[in-house]
Amino acid sequence: MLRSVSIQLMWPERPYADRACAAALAGFDLVDLWDSRTSDIDAVGAACEEQGIGINGFFGNRDFSLCDPSVRREVRDEVARSLDTALRVGARQLHVFSNAIRPGAIVVPSPPQAPQALLENCVDALGDLVDLVRGSGVTLVLEHLNTVFLPGYFWGDASWATVAAREIDSPEVGVGSKLAQARSTSSSFATCLTATVGTAPSASRRCPVMVSPRPPCGRSTGCFPPSGVASPGRRPNLSDGPEMGMLDGKVTIITGGGSGQGAEEARMFAAEGASTVVVVDLEGTGGEKVAAELGDVGLFFALDVTDAEGWRRLADTMVRTYGRVDVLVNNAGIWLAKGVLETSPEEFRRVVEVNQTGVFLGMWAVAPLMRDAGRGSIVNISSNAGLRGGGMPHAYAASKWAVRGMSRAAAWELAPLGVRVNAVCPGFIATPMIQGGQKTLDHLASISRSGRLGSPEEVARLVTFLASDQSSYISGAEIAIDDAYTS
Repeated sequence: MLRSVSIQLMWPERPYADRACAAALAGFDLVDLWDSRTSDIDAVGAACEEQGIGINGFFGNRDFSLCDPSVRREVRDEVARSLDTALRVGARQLHVFSNAIRPGAIVVPSPPQAPQALLENCVDALGDLVDLVRGSGVTLVLEHLNTVFLPGYFWGDASWATVAAREIDSPEVGVGSKLAQARSTSSSFATCLTATVGTAPSASRRCPVMVSPRPPCGRSTGCFPPSGVASPGRRPNLSDGPEMGMLDGKVTIITGGGSGQGAEEARMFAAEGASTVVVVDLEGTGGEKVAAELGDVGLFFALDVTDAEGWRRLADTMVRTYGRVDVLVNNAGIWLAKGVLETSPEEFRRVVEVNQTGVFLGMWAVAPLMRDAGRGSIVNISSNAGLRGGGMPHAYAASKWAVRGMSRAAAWELAPLGVRVNAVCPGFIATPMIQGGQKTLDHLASISRSGRLGSPEEVARLVTFLASDQSSYISGAEIAIDDAYTS
C-alpha cells in the first residue's frame, strides 16, 4: 500500500516543490494538490521525480460545474486541459466536482435542480469524461460532497455516488475503497467514487501505480460487473439509491425555535437531512432543549430578534462556521389579544418590534449571505390575521399584514439573486401562543371549518417544502394554512 499526503495545507510556509520534498522525507510515496494552476505543478512534478515519488491527483474541474448542463462543453474542455497536465507531470487522478470552485475553496452554486435532474446531469457529464480519459491511465474521482468543503449541492450521502457508477455501467468504472457507507457529517472530508479508466499506466508516467485495497464488495477492480456501455436512452433511477431528505446538507436558521411551530420545524428540518439547524430564541424559552434533541445537527443561539447587533453576530458566526446559510425561517412572534381601543402605544410598538422588525432584521442580516452564495430560501411566518381584519387583534394583525408586504417586496428584489422569499399564513394552530386554556382551544376548534385546530407539524410540513429545492420556482407566495377560514 502506497501512502499519500495532501501538501495543499501541509508545510504552508514553503513553496509547493519544497513541500513535495518534505513529503518524501517524511516517508510518503505520493502527494495530492488542489488546483494545479495555482500550485506550481511543473516544479512539483520535477521535485517528485527527483525524490522518487509521484503526484496522486489534483482538481480536474474548477471553473465549471459538472452538473450544470449549460456548460457541458466547457467542463469537458477544462478536464481535457487538466488531463494534459496530469499526463505531463505523471499524476494519477483528476478530482471532479459537482460545483464550480473559485480559489480559496469558494463554491459557485449551479442553478437549483431537482434530485432526478441532478443525477441525470451528473451521469451524462461523467460519461463524457470517461470517454475523454479512457486509455490514459488517469483515474477520475467523483468527489462525494461533504459539508466542510463543498456544502449543500451534491448528495449528503456517499452512497449516491454508487448510483452514478451503476448508471455509467462500464468495465472502466469502479467504486473506490474509501466510499463511505454512513452519512457524512460536518467533520468528515470527501469520500469518492473512483472511475478507473485504463488498466495500466501510460509509458510516459514517472510515478508508481497505487494499489487500492479490496473494495467492500470483494471485487478487486470495482464493485459493479462489466456489462458494456450504458444504453443511451436509460436514465438514472433515484430508487436505486438511498432515500434523500428534502433538506439534505442544508444550513438552516429558525427563529422562535424553542416551542410551538418553530420547535416542530426544527425537528422536521433535522429529520429531512439538514446538516445544521440553528435554533434561535431567548434564553430559558426551550431553545437549548430543542437543539439538544436534534443531536449533532442542532445548535442553540440566544437572540432577541429585535436586536440588530445580535443578528449581525449570528450572521458572522454562520459565515465563520459554515460559510453560508441556505434557509432562514422567521418564525418568532408574540400575541396581544387587544383591539385598537385597548392597546397602548407601548404595547403596539412591542408587537411590531418583534413580529415585523424582527422579520426585517432577519432578512437584513442573512439575505446578503444568500446573495453571495447565489441561492437561498427565506420563509416568513405571517398569519391568517394578516389576510383579514374582522375578529383579529389590532397590533398582531397589523404586524402580520406587514410581514406579507415585506415578503412580497423582498421576493421581487432578491429573485434575480437566486434567493426566494415566501410567507406562510397559519390559522388556528395548537401552540403555546394561544392563551385562555382549553376553553379557548375548544372555541377556536368550533369555528374552524373542519371542527379542529391545526397542528404545528402540519405547518412545519409546508415550511419544509418552501425551504427545500422542491419549491424552486415558488417565490413571493402567500400560503394560508387555516382550514379555509379565510376563503
